[in-house]
Amino acid sequence: MRLIIFILLLCSSKYTHAQSLLYDRTPNSINIQWLRPSLPGGNAEVAFGTSRSSITGRFAVGQNKSIIVEVPFGFFKLKSFDDSEIGLGNIYLGTELPFENEKVVAELGVALPTGSDNAGAGIGFLADFDRPQTFALDATTIKFRLNYIQLQEEGFIYRFRVGPDYFIISDEFRDGSELFLNYAAQLGFRTAKVYGLAGVSGFTIISESDLPGAARSQYAFSVMLALSHSRVKPGIVFKVPLDNDFEGLVDNVLGLFLNLEI
Repeated sequence: MRLIIFILLLCSSKYTHAQSLLYDRTPNSINIQWLRPSLPGGNAEVAFGTSRSSITGRFAVGQNKSIIVEVPFGFFKLKSFDDSEIGLGNIYLGTELPFENEKVVAELGVALPTGSDNAGAGIGFLADFDRPQTFALDATTIKFRLNYIQLQEEGFIYRFRVGPDYFIISDEFRDGSELFLNYAAQLGFRTAKVYGLAGVSGFTIISESDLPGAARSQYAFSVMLALSHSRVKPGIVFKVPLDNDFEGLVDNVLGLFLNLEI
């Protein structure tokens, strides 16, 4: 099990993505997230606490602008051993700049190369298969996104996102940079008490044009449901890979989150 996870860590830096679309984007809020991956063959050997967690702060700055700070980390423990490992992910710093109509929002941010090289971070990579840049080794990711968000009077939500990631590898033994194109589409609803979203996200490695199309792209399906009637919004999230590269590494991810308005 440990050998498999370390191999995954070595390979993870060829992928990148962006901050998750799923969670409430309320300014001045804290999001606490816990994700547990389901591994091929079952989770019989790993302790229940084996998971990926994160704390994300979203703070209003000026008129309609926000800054975002995300700190991800992973935890790994086998039932048959007393020792465990915690691995820090790549800390994300970003900002959101809405256009005048507030339906279009630009995102700009950077994921710093703070990730650990241990089994805890390997579990984080598996749970974050749709955003692997959060646990990539020795890599800095600069991202830009354009989001279109439409909330209709009936409560239906349409969300679309597209933009590049520039991936800078600081390890002297690997290539120096990669360019990715990210895209996503979601449908959902919001009422006075419940908020839900579901959709597909993906990315294509633009800088590896010599690879076939299937090998250059990754896709995932995600769904989320949360309570939204108060300043405390608990919810549940489920993710599943839609391509062969991750289907052999993780079956699905089930998690819980709590969004707190401050």
